[in-house]
Amino acid sequence: MISGLFPTGRTMGGMPASSAAAMHASAVSTVMEPCSLSSRIQSNPRWPSISTTGGDGKVHMTPKAGFPAYSRCLRMFSRMIGEYTPPSGHLAVPLRDVVHLAAMSSDQRCAGKIVLVTGAQRGIGRAIAVRFAEAGADVALNYLDDKAAAESAAAAIIALGRRATAVHADIAKPEEARRLVGAAERALGPIDVLVNNAAIFPRAPFLELTEDAWDAVLDTNLKATFVCSQEAARRMVAAGRPGTIINISSGAPYRGSMRATAYMASKLGIVGLTRGMARELGPHRIRVNAVAPGVTNTAMPRGGNTEDALMALGRANPTGRLAEPEDIADVVVFLATDEARYVVGQLVHVNGGDYHG
Repeated sequence: MISGLFPTGRTMGGMPASSAAAMHASAVSTVMEPCSLSSRIQSNPRWPSISTTGGDGKVHMTPKAGFPAYSRCLRMFSRMIGEYTPPSGHLAVPLRDVVHLAAMSSDQRCAGKIVLVTGAQRGIGRAIAVRFAEAGADVALNYLDDKAAAESAAAAIIALGRRATAVHADIAKPEEARRLVGAAERALGPIDVLVNNAAIFPRAPFLELTEDAWDAVLDTNLKATFVCSQEAARRMVAAGRPGTIINISSGAPYRGSMRATAYMASKLGIVGLTRGMARELGPHRIRVNAVAPGVTNTAMPRGGNTEDALMALGRANPTGRLAEPEDIADVVVFLATDEARYVVGQLVHVNGGDYHG
């Protein structure tokens, strides 16, 4: 159960907690017109049960099976519980965030869409896959070397009431990349959204970088993005269907990173590929954009940095922290929605304002 409340005696703008709670309850009813928050939730079988206690600002919600975005809400709410010790089995959150929960749980911006995410077994790829499911999409998750992690991500999506399939493919091999697109469509249906996320990041000083290492990075990060995109786009065009392709680039080339020449070259190549694709595929109603994450709290940057160095990067960021995978995922999902219908050929930096390391 989740409980949201103003702790006893807490005031808001000079008002007693009970008055502040009443004000928020009134605002909720106004926002949710023509039906109240409670009646709107109760009318949807996938929303949680909700009850309120008069005047003290307390809201009780009991999630129902398959309640969308529940795990994401728990992550969000966990940042807010330091100010109050809740009863056993409860999680205390401000009442205003209950309203946010209701809005988030009704996110169906991608309802009915079929999404393929490469490199979706962990990190940013997994967050993207789950966030699409929270927005109503069915998701095919590509993985290379960790079947258990991919199946765990697929299970999380199925728990949200969406369809999911995990597909093994080494997309550095063109025939495997093309097979992946076909396998995803056979499992779920025609792809509406392709997210090219898979990447490798072996570090080596430039003077010691081998041709084999260079080829491995470019084949996985850039060539696979080209092949997967071409295969998906050909199918979209042949069927006369609109679509969206989102390529994951990186902020590394814009900051400059040591021992990362091949990686940075591949990620800048994605920017050129994105803009070329956007020009040519736009007339076919296929939008193409790219996202450049900043340093993100995943396993990849830990391959070349100490934990202290990463935390220092976070503290130096204008936001005071590293990016979380969900920060990137939210932008990717936005680019796949109709809200981004006139966003084409763009590189969107998601870096907390950090361009300098």
